Amino acid sequence: MASLKQYLLALFCIIMSGCCNSPCLLGEKAILDKLYASHQKWQNTPYLLGGMNQQGIDCSGFTSNVFFENFNITLPRTTKKQSVLGKKISMNNLKAGDLVFFTMQEQGVILHVGIYLEKGRFLHASSSQGITISDLESEFWRANFWKASRMINAKL
Repeated sequence: MASLKQYLLALFCIIMSGCCNSPCLLGEKAILDKLYASHQKWQNTPYLLGGMNQQGIDCSGFTSNVFFENFNITLPRTTKKQSVLGKKISMNNLKAGDLVFFTMQEQGVILHVGIYLEKGRFLHASSSQGITISDLESEFWRANFWKASRMINAKL
């Protein structure tokens, strides 16, 4: 009987250790650490519509790369397709790793996506600054905020 308990305990530990890299088990600090490391890695990358690497990247390419590299989550290539995924989150309940979406009303129905960090700041590929961190509470971003969704730690 003791050997069966030991076997089951060992099996449980093996199964659980295989899940440690799963994004569903990451705490907010671990998510933030990965996101800030991504900012450092990508920060000198210019914006390039349709770009997918450090020679140039656009907003949805950036979120796709960051989510795959850090969380093993494959996101669609376009902002529009990314916007239909995940669990909808209100602006008041944002957590590190949530996707934040924007519409640029004065330019028509242009969508933009970034990744929420903390304290009202988000990481994204800006068409004017490349990879940068911006303040969600700024007049521009607040006025154009559309919605947010949770892909990490989400119970869908």
